Amino acid sequence: MTSQNNKRRPILSCKSCRLRKSKCDRGIPCSNCRMRGNACIYEEGISFEALDIQNGLTTQSSKTTKIRSLSSSPRKSGTVEQAEFCPNDAQELANDAIRSLGDLTFLNGQCKYHGNKSAVAKHIRPELQILSAPVSRTGNEDQWFGITLERLNEFVDSILPVRGAVDLLFARYFIINPLITQLIRPQFQQEYETYWATRRASSHWIASLFGIICVSLRSYPNDDIPELVSIITSLGSSRVNLRRRLQDAIRYCLFLGGGLDNYDLDAVLALLLYQLNSDIISSSQLWFSNGCIVSMSQTLGLHRDPSMFPVSQIEAEWRRRLWMQVRLWDITNAWHEGLPTHINEFDTDTRFPTYDPLFDGEGESNVRRFQWMEAFNTIFLMWGRTHQNLFALIPPSYTIIKKLDEDANKAYEMASPWLHITSDQDLLISDPLILWQQITIEMAWNRALLSLHLPYTSSTSTHLSKRRALEASRRSVRTFLAFYRRRDELGLFRWFGQMWIFTTPLIGTLYLAVKLATDASRNPQAWQMVSDSLTALRGCPEFLNTPQASAAFETIEQIQTLREVSREITNALDAYGGFESINWNLLKKPS
Repeated sequence: MTSQNNKRRPILSCKSCRLRKSKCDRGIPCSNCRMRGNACIYEEGISFEALDIQNGLTTQSSKTTKIRSLSSSPRKSGTVEQAEFCPNDAQELANDAIRSLGDLTFLNGQCKYHGNKSAVAKHIRPELQILSAPVSRTGNEDQWFGITLERLNEFVDSILPVRGAVDLLFARYFIINPLITQLIRPQFQQEYETYWATRRASSHWIASLFGIICVSLRSYPNDDIPELVSIITSLGSSRVNLRRRLQDAIRYCLFLGGGLDNYDLDAVLALLLYQLNSDIISSSQLWFSNGCIVSMSQTLGLHRDPSMFPVSQIEAEWRRRLWMQVRLWDITNAWHEGLPTHINEFDTDTRFPTYDPLFDGEGESNVRRFQWMEAFNTIFLMWGRTHQNLFALIPPSYTIIKKLDEDANKAYEMASPWLHITSDQDLLISDPLILWQQITIEMAWNRALLSLHLPYTSSTSTHLSKRRALEASRRSVRTFLAFYRRRDELGLFRWFGQMWIFTTPLIGTLYLAVKLATDASRNPQAWQMVSDSLTALRGCPEFLNTPQASAAFETIEQIQTLREVSREITNALDAYGGFESINWNLLKKPS
């Protein structure tokens, strides 16, 4: 910056701060200025843009009242396209209001979230246009963005021609998804019956239905299950082909007639269900849809707690649950792709979901399901903090690693005691659902610990990492062997684990083998655990045609045979990039 520009630079600090040579800014005042308030003396006048904003704030109350009165007026009859346009005077008032406040505006059945970036920056740029989207669609219109309901129903019938098969798959989804109450609003089942009775629904709602059916098809552990064979026969397609057609149908419904220009909470739900079929989606599609979900959710105001908006209790709770699911998927996808998360935890104030009988149901089993969901959410958010720190451009200090380890412990301890696996006896529980819930919490927690501490196990001064990595490896292998012994009982939920539930014990087995070899251990029980785990892992269909798994299997087998970590094995591990493209190097000493 030249000296001439320095002279023209406006003085932003008050007179008192300049005398004390204290760094201060009227936009971000120091503590003394905050205490003095309006008593601060500035030599520079405020800008015209800031003055406009102050004037807008002065008249905000009356304008907000007028806008709400307009929004409460009945909609004019006509098509959806006609209802999309707001009266000029109401839109002008809305534009004035949103310059100063970040809020949801409800106008003619539309819901808009408006950030207050313009007020903070003290200027309004033409490119900062207002994004708008309806809260939900009733499906009562004769057209959906120019597409007739008749054509929409013909499309549904071409994909799902047999109602009985659809009913079976729809009912199955409410059994096999442990996070069902974090996705589906309470009235969705009633809407399902209403749709078949009236054949009226929005394309976004139909996209959600396609997503549910596709996930249910995925949940069958084998293709030869009689119920699945009957369903596939009636629908006239193989399972894989039908699921791919359903995924294509979801995309078609979302883009139908410009639907993504008029998205609602059902569109967010449809994309979340779309991602639950990640086993047949390419990485590029998954990452693209993840970005769409985050952007749409923020536009709809899901990142702000709904208590500040005039929404019903049911919608408020559903917003919190949808936003939590959006955060979980953002973390999971970033983890798998080795890319930064889209959501910063400091940019949201939406509270955690709370137990609600309308969503969760009553009774001990439903309370337990909510307790599991709460623990699962907490540990996965811990994954997000771990990912952001480990793979930031500036590597974290070991002090941060210790702090993250403490956070991981707190997240695990916050879970209800019945979810903890403290001994082999806990793995003998008869209820397969409870066992699966325990396994998911245990694996998620151990995976966070392994990611935190494995890169530091080669250093001579990081005793905490050596101990924690070994502990997490043993626990993950023990838990996986219990799962493998009862794999037939747990087949109903197996799809939910995706890859992370299976890669955790594989990484743990690899580290155990390396540790036993480097310590020259002659413990037969420890080596037998490695052997049993390797046999079970090789029997997992999730690892078919997975080069990373094949490389790990060969490495573990070589270590078992040689009982040492040779130079060839070290070189092979250096080239081994893990499973989520995050390139952790097991034996490399951190720089």
